[in-house]
Amino acid sequence: MGRPVAGAAQETPFRDDRLDPCKRIIEAFLQADLDPPTKRKHTAKRIFNRLVEEHGAYEISYQKVRSYIAGRRKQILLLVGRGPDSVLIPQSHIPSAEAEAEVDFGDLPSSSSRF
Repeated sequence: MGRPVAGAAQETPFRDDRLDPCKRIIEAFLQADLDPPTKRKHTAKRIFNRLVEEHGAYEISYQKVRSYIAGRRKQILLLVGRGPDSVLIPQSHIPSAEAEAEVDFGDLPSSSSRF
């Protein structure tokens, strides 16, 4: 009687996301990183270390923090208007009968200069 029936839908137990209590703290770190130079921004490793040291978040994993930061950092940059969506500049080159080409072969020493 205790065996599951084949083909019957099984309920999956609810999994709590242990990162939820730390998401506001991570958001604050990422918001603070919008202005400083690149070398002074928080890395995922540094954010994880600060969560463990300053907030006692021993139950979360580095991989979980890193994957959350990777996605959320892009979203924050898009919200602020610094995202990659405005980087692409479409270019078009129309071939024509009067097209010209420039070739630069550089300066190479001649073979007779070795002797």
